[in-house]
Amino acid sequence: MHSLRVSACDVANCPSLVPSASSMPELPEVECSRRLCAAHGVGHRVVKVVASEDDKVFPGASSAAWSAALLNATLLNVHRRGKHMWWELDRKPFPVFHHGMTGSFAVRGVGATHYQSFAVDQSTWPPRFTKLLVAFSNGVEVAFADPRRFARLRLEAEPLTMPPISLLGFDPLLSPISAVKFAALLAKRSAPVKALLLDQSVCAGVGNWVADEALYQARVHPETPGNALGAEASAALLSAVLSVCTTAAAVDADSARFPAGWLFHKRWGKKAGTMEGHPLAFETVGGRTSCFVPALQLRVGPPPLKRPPKALKKRAAADEEEGADVADVQGDAASAPSKRAVPAVPKPAAVAAGLRRASSRLRIAL
Repeated sequence: MHSLRVSACDVANCPSLVPSASSMPELPEVECSRRLCAAHGVGHRVVKVVASEDDKVFPGASSAAWSAALLNATLLNVHRRGKHMWWELDRKPFPVFHHGMTGSFAVRGVGATHYQSFAVDQSTWPPRFTKLLVAFSNGVEVAFADPRRFARLRLEAEPLTMPPISLLGFDPLLSPISAVKFAALLAKRSAPVKALLLDQSVCAGVGNWVADEALYQARVHPETPGNALGAEASAALLSAVLSVCTTAAAVDADSARFPAGWLFHKRWGKKAGTMEGHPLAFETVGGRTSCFVPALQLRVGPPPLKRPPKALKKRAAADEEEGADVADVQGDAASAPSKRAVPAVPKPAAVAAGLRRASSRLRIAL
C-alpha cells in the first residue's frame, strides 16, 4: 500500500485533533472528528479507498462496495448528529460513521483523537487497526481505526431519514430545545434522569461523562426520576447540558483545556476525591457507573428501586466496559445485539439442583 504526503502548508493551515481524555467518543469528540475530516477533505476527490473485510464494522457492505461508493467521489461536506457523522459526497450513497468505543479518525502528518483507554498509534502508517483508509486528490490520507470493533460504518443514500439517525432526539449543539419542551419531555418519564440523558432518543450525543458533568453542574442527583425534577431543575439541567457540550467542543474535546472546576477531572477510575470540599460517590445508575457529589446533588422524588443483584451489577459493568449507552439507538439491526436484551435462562439441571437444595432445607427445618 503506497502512501501520500501531507505538505507542511496543509498541516500548518488546517486544524488537527488534540488529545481527549474521555473513555469513549461522545458528542464533543465526534464533533472534533467531523471538523478534522471537513478541514482536510472537503472539496477534494477521493483517489484511493482501502476498506477491511470486517462484517462487524462494515455490516451489509463489502470492501468492494465501499471502494465503488467512494472512489472518484468528491467530498462536499461533513455532517454530525449526536454521536453519528457522515460524509456528504457528490453522489450517493454516503458513508456514515458511528465511532463505537474506540473508533478514531487520523490524518497522516496531522494528528488523531485518543481516549483514556485508547490512542491511535501513528508510528506506522496506516495506523494499527485501520478499518478504512481514504486518500484525497490534495495528497491527504485519512484513516479510521478501531481496535475493539464496536464502530459501525454503513453506506446510506439518505442518512437523516434512516435509522438510527432518524430516531435520535435533539442535538445539544445543532438543535437545542427550549426549557419548556425539555421539562415536558422529562415529566413523562419516571426513569432516573441519568438514564434519560443517556437515552439517545431523548438527547443525542450525551454519554456518560457529559451526563455526569451536566448533572453535577445543575446540582441534580443522577437517580432523581425525570418526572420529579420540576421546571426549575430541568431548566438548570438543560442549560448545563448545552454548556458542557458547547465548551468541550469549542476546545476540540481537549480535556486539558476543560474548566478547572469540572467534575470531569476527578471522575475517572472510581477514585476517592472531593469537589468543593465534599466527597465523591459512585453508583450504578441506568446501567452505567455515575460519579456525583451527594452533598451537593440532593435526590428528590420517590425512593429508588431495590438495587439489582450481583449478577445484574456485573452485567451492567460489562456493558459499561463495552461502551453501551442506555437505549443508544445506534443498536439497530446492523449493530451487535445488546447483552441486556435477553436475560439468562437457568438450565434445567440447575433448576432441579436448586429444588433439591430447597427440599433438603425444608426437611431440616421440619
